[in-house]
Amino acid sequence: MAGVAAARVRGRKGGRKFALTKAWQRTAQAAMSNRDTSVFELCKELKVKSVTLYRYVGPKGELRETGKRVLTAWRRIPHSPVKAPGFTATQIATDPGSKR
Repeated sequence: MAGVAAARVRGRKGGRKFALTKAWQRTAQAAMSNRDTSVFELCKELKVKSVTLYRYVGPKGELRETGKRVLTAWRRIPHSPVKAPGFTATQIATDPGSKR
């Protein structure tokens, strides 16, 4: 359990990734709200099974619980390297006094 606690401190939560991204989910939501949409064709386009699609979006295009979690999920954005004012990245990396 210490490893799980250490991972949480670093911002990791664990768990499986969502099958649909936010963009794909919005596409599915718009398509499902249209009565002429073929669920088979939509699933083929999104590369998911119909069970997965219905887990995210209802038959009338409404969001389900899993779909709501996708939209509220926190996404880690990669940060840019920290640069100290007046120094280049090479000077910081080669500084013998740095703790890197």
